Amino acid sequence: MKSIKKYTEPPFWDNIIDNEPICHSLTKNFKYIQKEVLRLNKLSNIFFTNYPVLRLNLKKNEHYFVDSNVGWKISPFFGGRYDVNVKRRSPFFVLWQSDILAYIIRLLCPKTTKLLRKAFKEKIILNAYFTKLSPGSTIKPHYHPISKGIHRMNIHLGIICDPDCKITVGEETRTWEEGKILAFKNSGPYRHSVEHKGTKNRIILIVEFDVKYLEKYGVFKGERIINEVL
Repeated sequence: MKSIKKYTEPPFWDNIIDNEPICHSLTKNFKYIQKEVLRLNKLSNIFFTNYPVLRLNLKKNEHYFVDSNVGWKISPFFGGRYDVNVKRRSPFFVLWQSDILAYIIRLLCPKTTKLLRKAFKEKIILNAYFTKLSPGSTIKPHYHPISKGIHRMNIHLGIICDPDCKITVGEETRTWEEGKILAFKNSGPYRHSVEHKGTKNRIILIVEFDVKYLEKYGVFKGERIINEVL
């Protein structure tokens, strides 16, 4: 009988990397981050732009995981540099999200920007953004394809949470908690999805890392990753 290797990697990684500098820094500075995003949200909804529909060519089949009516909005810190597979809706949308909006977000959220800027310049961080999901929204099971050999680790920091807004990675389902992180590999091996059956907007900070960078320093031992406390 031919033996079959079973993939044993965990769906969620936060209990493995919760003491790493990036996770420690995010949770340590949670109150600063929360204060900035709540002020951003209160100022105007224009600072949260619609997340563009991703058109992924998986095995030559077009797959949409975000429907046009899903209330998923983002506030990017570093513009449109987050996925080469994104097809944006218009030239103005590209300009607004890639340059103007990201610049404004950095000005309005200086402490959060300070935590992220160095790691982004060193290409440790691939992307960082606040994201708001409205009640009734569903994000279909998906994973981001590996672009240019880059595997992604997603760190989610819960800011405004609803226990009835849940994320499923593989076969494990969890929810966000304020001031705590969730972590999973965005580019697989497990697909992830979100279902919001709650009553209030869920707001989190998402930080995407290059998994290869983390692995260079052992089992996600990244002393050079953000290690700054405000």
